[in-house]
Amino acid sequence: MRSYVDLCLFVRFIELSEERLGTYRSDMPETEILALWQKHESTMPSYVFHELYHFWQGLRLPFVHRYANRTLRGFQATVTWLKEEGVDLIAPEPIQDQSDTHLAMMWTESVPPLMSESLQAIYGSLTPLDLLEGAASLAEFQVLHDEAARVDRRVFDRWSKRNPSYTNALAILERRLRDGGFALRMFLPLVCQAFSTSDPARSFAELVELTRQIMPTQEELSSAQPRTWTDLARHLMHELPFDSEPDADRGYCRLLPSQMFRRPGHPIAGSLAREWEQRCWPDSAESPDYGLVMEMPGWIADHVLQYCRDRFGPPFTIVRFHWVQGRKSVHIYGGENSGSTGIDEDLIVELLTTYGLLRRRTGLHYDPQTRLCHHSSCPYYEANWCNTFPFVPNDYSECTFSSYVLALTKLVRNGKDTNERS
Repeated sequence: MRSYVDLCLFVRFIELSEERLGTYRSDMPETEILALWQKHESTMPSYVFHELYHFWQGLRLPFVHRYANRTLRGFQATVTWLKEEGVDLIAPEPIQDQSDTHLAMMWTESVPPLMSESLQAIYGSLTPLDLLEGAASLAEFQVLHDEAARVDRRVFDRWSKRNPSYTNALAILERRLRDGGFALRMFLPLVCQAFSTSDPARSFAELVELTRQIMPTQEELSSAQPRTWTDLARHLMHELPFDSEPDADRGYCRLLPSQMFRRPGHPIAGSLAREWEQRCWPDSAESPDYGLVMEMPGWIADHVLQYCRDRFGPPFTIVRFHWVQGRKSVHIYGGENSGSTGIDEDLIVELLTTYGLLRRRTGLHYDPQTRLCHHSSCPYYEANWCNTFPFVPNDYSECTFSSYVLALTKLVRNGKDTNERS
């Protein structure tokens, strides 16, 4: 299992080996394990920044935020349907989620066949996930290097061979622009603009083709201010052939930051997304910097980037530690900003458990390889109903997952809390 940020809940899942932490004792109390994690996180290793940038994508990119809200509303509708139909929460038969899910498979849908055959051959396999992962990799690279190296394709190639990274979408951009340095300057601005539409993969392809018509000279590339390329990408957005009004429920349209202010807001990321967006308003003293973090993280003032790391980090993180001799342990931690969500530990566990059950039952946003538990002898293990349940004991016979399932099942049937958990 790899580290990732769930793009519906916006909870961070970290896989961490003992080699990264130092000495571990089997009798180490929870407070000391937490201190180990906090010390490690504070050094901001590159993979931690990679996942932080993914969390920021949920806060700043309207498509990602809207997708998450619609998915969670769909799961709420599914619970209502289960109750009305008298259907059990756990059963072998899959069910259709009850949301308005024309977005349900958008992460893996490729560019629609709206271009010429030759361009379809170039972009046809490109997906929103390719763009999100490619953006996180490039952002990770650019915050680690000085200004000259950030746009040097040879430096990036060496770095990407030594570090886990996603380069497919960037490689497409470089082939179309025929200039690696220009591609490194334009990729993040183009991705961010593409995710301000209802169809990111299509928008990215169209924006790239528009960019090809404005190819700068090498002198212009080397002399232009970094902000130039973000401004160019934002300007090109006005050329996209939208067929619906902004924020429309259907059709190809632009999505506005107002997504972050719609009610009901996202239970975990909503308040942070609104706070960040307010910092970008014209009357904010540092609005330009906060509004450019996603497009040009390597050029942002250090104090702004540090503030975003501290204030806009994931409120909840689940860390699975891989200790020596094969032992594993799972821990859930609240960040310094977890209080902004209004969610306490009991509620986040209920949310995680219900979410894992529903995505397993519906198949929506579910990956069978995603699991926290390592107890392969447990009767729940193979079916993976507990894929996001954060309490994994040393002995699965002591697991409280079945108690949570019983309480949630009665809640679905009766519409009230039964307090059955132990």
